Amino acid sequence: MHQHISEVCEEACRTITVQYHDFRFLVSEKFKSRLMQTSGDAVQFGLKEEKFGLLVHLLDICATFQASSAVCE
Repeated sequence: MHQHISEVCEEACRTITVQYHDFRFLVSEKFKSRLMQTSGDAVQFGLKEEKFGLLVHLLDICATFQASSAVCE
């Protein structure tokens, strides 16, 4: 039996939410303990940890969006 697309989306949203909270907590702790010092360190950490795969994939997609909604000249 195939899952309905809305069920798949809801499951992905739950997974991303959990991954985000875990990632945020771990990165925050690493910054506090000075194991991380830059946002680049946080990105590298996220890329290395398989448990953040869906979150990193979403962030990669979001990074391709334009920074502004203004029409290009």
